[in-house]
Amino acid sequence: MKVVTVLRRNASSTVSEIAERTHLSRLTVAKILQRLGEDTIVRREGKAPGSAVGGRKPRLYHFNPSARYGLGILIGATAIAGRLVDLNINTVEHCTLPISQDASADTLLQTIDRLVSTVVERAGIARELLLGIGVGTHGVTDSERGIVLTSPHNPGWGNDLPLRDILRGRLGSTVPIFIDNAIRFRTLAETTAGKLRSVSNAVVIHIGDGLIAGNLLNGSIYRGIHNFAGSVGHMKVNPADTERCDCGGTGCFEMQIKPARVLARARALQAEYPDSTLFGDPTASPSLADLGDAADSGDRLARAAMDETISWFAIALHNLILMFDPDKIVLQGIYAHVGDYFLANLRNKVWEVSLVNIPHRTPIECSTLDDEEAGTIGAASHVIAHAFV
Repeated sequence: MKVVTVLRRNASSTVSEIAERTHLSRLTVAKILQRLGEDTIVRREGKAPGSAVGGRKPRLYHFNPSARYGLGILIGATAIAGRLVDLNINTVEHCTLPISQDASADTLLQTIDRLVSTVVERAGIARELLLGIGVGTHGVTDSERGIVLTSPHNPGWGNDLPLRDILRGRLGSTVPIFIDNAIRFRTLAETTAGKLRSVSNAVVIHIGDGLIAGNLLNGSIYRGIHNFAGSVGHMKVNPADTERCDCGGTGCFEMQIKPARVLARARALQAEYPDSTLFGDPTASPSLADLGDAADSGDRLARAAMDETISWFAIALHNLILMFDPDKIVLQGIYAHVGDYFLANLRNKVWEVSLVNIPHRTPIECSTLDDEEAGTIGAASHVIAHAFV
């Protein structure tokens, strides 16, 4: 992987240059380049300027990003998305196909089969050029065995679905297939195309229908002994809350910041803020994004509702900082798009309550990747990284 990384970052390199940058011997580098050349991943073209020992000019090696491809698939509640990327993680082709939330496992497999065929055919490549397929899904997954233990968004699958083995038989493919929770691939996407380039320790929080986190520790994804590390949506932050969460408990972080609940709190504040225009139309049903826009515009009701939401976020992020002390926290999903008021005040609130006597400023940023991009790019980049370990 070190040799491939050097070749990716440089238009062309010699054996000596690669050896120096990777701290590998020239003989080892030469052997790796020979193997990569046999797979057409590296081309030997031209010679470097100047002269080497004995007057001979060293050969130049060029990286060929179109030699192989990675395919990332994201299974959502109502759609399955696929993205084909080259070895530089550039998108070559992508496709999205609808699927019903109560679809059976067999329907799911048929749709994935069609998706793979569609993406490959549109790209005009042979399936043999695929290095592998990464599949991100919701629920608890056993990535080592390729099993979806349970998926609350897809009840038609049942429990302990051996997705990797079934897919391998369905696709008739011998390439590696990787199954994991979507948040782990979304976290990897931030390291290759988002906010976590050159970051080794981070927490990525995705908020959609539920709330889950990806933990990046020392450059690797941490899954936990039972594969549910990152289930921070069920962290208890409000012991006084009596509303039941999907997990069966109460007081969960996820429940305090659910859009429907936040907007209900905002509507309950109408009488206190008669100057607010958020609910000016009695039939209006503003979204969380509308609430964020109103807060950015100075609407006092919107800011009051947002402030309460920010307080629940601050408690949870404070706990995560104490547990992981990350280089950075990245927000994905719906709360990555609610405006400047939310993000600026969230940062201030977290810094206000977290380790008050130990000055620190853990960066909190919003992802620039949309949900489909993050899931599919991350899954495809995992495939490529695995191929060159």
